[in-house]
Amino acid sequence: MVIRVLSVASEMAPWIKTGGLADVVGALPTPLKSESVKMVALLPFYGDIKARLNKADMRVMSEYGDCFGGSAQLLKLNGIENDVIFMDAPHLFGFCGNPYTLDDGTDRPDGDVRFAALSWMAAQVAAHGLSLDVNSRGLWFPDIIHTHDWQTGLVPHYCSQSHLKTPVLFTVHNAAFQGLTTFERSSKLRISPEISSFDNGEFWGKLSFLKAGLNGANFLTTVSPSYAEELKTAKFSYGLEGVFQRRSDSFSGILNGIDTSEWDPKKDLAIKPFNTPSGKLKNRKILLEKFGLGEAIGPIFGVISRLSHQKGLDVLLDALPVLHKHDARLILIGSGDPELEYRWRRAADTSEHVAAHIGFDEDLARLVYAGATSILLPSRFEPCGLSQLIGMRYGALPVVNSTGGLIDTVVHMSPMAERMGTATGYVMQQLNSEMLGNAMGKIAELSKDKLRLEAMQQNAMQVRVDWSFSSKEYANLYKYLLQAS
Repeated sequence: MVIRVLSVASEMAPWIKTGGLADVVGALPTPLKSESVKMVALLPFYGDIKARLNKADMRVMSEYGDCFGGSAQLLKLNGIENDVIFMDAPHLFGFCGNPYTLDDGTDRPDGDVRFAALSWMAAQVAAHGLSLDVNSRGLWFPDIIHTHDWQTGLVPHYCSQSHLKTPVLFTVHNAAFQGLTTFERSSKLRISPEISSFDNGEFWGKLSFLKAGLNGANFLTTVSPSYAEELKTAKFSYGLEGVFQRRSDSFSGILNGIDTSEWDPKKDLAIKPFNTPSGKLKNRKILLEKFGLGEAIGPIFGVISRLSHQKGLDVLLDALPVLHKHDARLILIGSGDPELEYRWRRAADTSEHVAAHIGFDEDLARLVYAGATSILLPSRFEPCGLSQLIGMRYGALPVVNSTGGLIDTVVHMSPMAERMGTATGYVMQQLNSEMLGNAMGKIAELSKDKLRLEAMQQNAMQVRVDWSFSSKEYANLYKYLLQAS
């Protein structure tokens, strides 16, 4: 039996990406095929996607005359193997740029209406089906709706309004973003009064899309086992710990993976391909030349990150003096908070040991992974994290804080772990500039011992970071939901 799953998300690689959510949504359908799961993704047809595609090469699957203030169509690219259904609603998603924020960093207006419409459309697909194959007379109906983050939090509500029994799985990628709006906008959102109760979507007098999804879905997951436990505490849940605690019997953490065919140092065209730690040396040389950082004796530390308070990069700024002590270098690629962008530009301008590329360039990021000795993730919290997984794949040892998925994926370089050949990085027990500086110093000391360094890099490169384990967990969860429905 093939299980049919409708995956609903606000972003999906390679079509539109602002972070790890897109990578996960984009990567998951392929490994699920071997688990007898047919996944179809529903994604907004943003202006940036429309500019890359020829609408003449797309098939109109259905049309809606009144979709939250304008007309909409569901479109499918002809000849695409992994099924992606685009919601073409120009009045909602026709803009270009970041899906959530304007150029000045403020939230786009009417985000609640846009993503309510996406959630409503998911319920329409579940109710009326899709004609996926032009050669088939039958309609495709999902057995399960798999929703992601607050942008899809209203899916269970719209399914309930339509009296649908299709089970909904809701995955929380980051509980810090809750999708808050006011109940005065209920008519715009086409929601019924019951969502305003405390046991549904009400959160301190506002409507929380995230809380509505948590309470309304049949089952909840998040992206690592440790983050699942953290979400049951006040420190990490942003006021929703009671919901996670109440739903603990229908809530689990399933660790993210990466697409190892996409992230493969043996075949990566953006770097000098390699399959052993010694093969990193050519990339190290190119990386130092690319950023004008001279011929360093010590390690190269890499940071590939969104610049935000969550990521702890303000703490890293205070730890930069350790680079001088070990003749080490640090290269940062990222963008986000304007103040952090300014501070990192200034750090790069005033230190010959630091380089910063404000923005994102995937080829540069790949070169950093390939040439760096270590990847730094000093996050205050991290639901899963993908940078440490990619880093290990490329032999760049992660230095991480002991939180969320970072704990679940990095084996600390204790003497016993090194003796057993399992160490893959350094795990700090708390986050402050002194602890971070000490951790970087440990990597610097390690890099002086070529045999010891390469042994640990080899450990890291051999870790299974693909979706093979997690795809089985998702498939088993889909089966459970079908049996329980």
